[in-house]
Amino acid sequence: MFSYKGALFAAFQRSDISSKIMVIANTLCYISQIVVLLVSRNYYYYIVFLPVGTVLINFMKQYYSKKFYPQFIPEGSISHDMKQEIGKKIKALFGQKLSFFVLHASDSIVVSFYFGLEKVAQYENYYYILNLLIALTGIVYTSINGGIGNKLEVQSDEINQKEFMSLTFFNSWLTMFCTVTLVCLYQTFMKLWVGPSLMFDNIMMSMFAMYFFVYQSYKITLVYKDSAGIWWEDRFRPYIVMGVNLAGNLILSYFIGIYGVILSTLLSMFISAPWATHTVLMYVFSNKEFGYYKKTVCYIIATLGLAVVSFYICGKMPLEGFAGLVVRALFCLVVPNICFAVMFAKTEEFSQLKYLIKRLRKRKTVI
Repeated sequence: MFSYKGALFAAFQRSDISSKIMVIANTLCYISQIVVLLVSRNYYYYIVFLPVGTVLINFMKQYYSKKFYPQFIPEGSISHDMKQEIGKKIKALFGQKLSFFVLHASDSIVVSFYFGLEKVAQYENYYYILNLLIALTGIVYTSINGGIGNKLEVQSDEINQKEFMSLTFFNSWLTMFCTVTLVCLYQTFMKLWVGPSLMFDNIMMSMFAMYFFVYQSYKITLVYKDSAGIWWEDRFRPYIVMGVNLAGNLILSYFIGIYGVILSTLLSMFISAPWATHTVLMYVFSNKEFGYYKKTVCYIIATLGLAVVSFYICGKMPLEGFAGLVVRALFCLVVPNICFAVMFAKTEEFSQLKYLIKRLRKRKTVI
């Protein structure tokens, strides 16, 4: 009802307000559900609070949007051409969102269909860690979305290209660190959490890490794509990606087992990533490649190399249990980051990233 009001918070880079609203509303909803279950022990009363929580969130967005931005009042009407343009973009955006849901939700259904509930439990345990990491890093991309959209409108193409390359470098560094950490800590953590009986082998673990790497590697590209609103231009991409993922799930899972579930998702992302990148370079940066592919290949090679070497070193560490987890975590925090910094210390993107960090530190000091 009032959910569109959240667009104001995104536009003004105040996603923290939306996050606080979600925390407050969801906490109240969860407490109410717990009380209802304890008192009535009736599931129907429990599910009543599911739409209540959504309504509460929307009303809170309406209230705080008026409180913080009272100057924005919906008045008048828009032209027929603009309505058609908005409708066209919404249709294309629907496909993007549907593709995201199918890509990440169909895997569990296929695992359940082919391999049973025990494998679903194993798969979901690994995917839970993966999804948690995606959600944590997603905070960064959500927070910069509105600012990028504004800069695309007010800054020159040259400045936007430099910032795009700098953010791509930052994203590659963050993705490298998270991927190496997954490769080195996944099995140690899972052994502590669920025990050896519910663990996959290292091949499956590596495929989960590759899943994260490929998914995160073009997140900045998707941020620029969403900020520029270029959904119609590659409107067929999500449906082709969905088709490849679903067909791959059914066929590969039958022939190579549960490995086929992850492999089909990887194949669909291998189609999606270059397609989305080409769309951004074509329509946002006027088909100017400006060394993007060459540098991206360097980042990929560096990440894969560091992941393999780090996994080998961590595998030689004699410590097990919680102590082994801590030591490996410290290794992942220090060694791969130093190596990545040394590899790209002479690049322009590294210098711009240092400059940005200095600016943020000064701003924090002033505040």
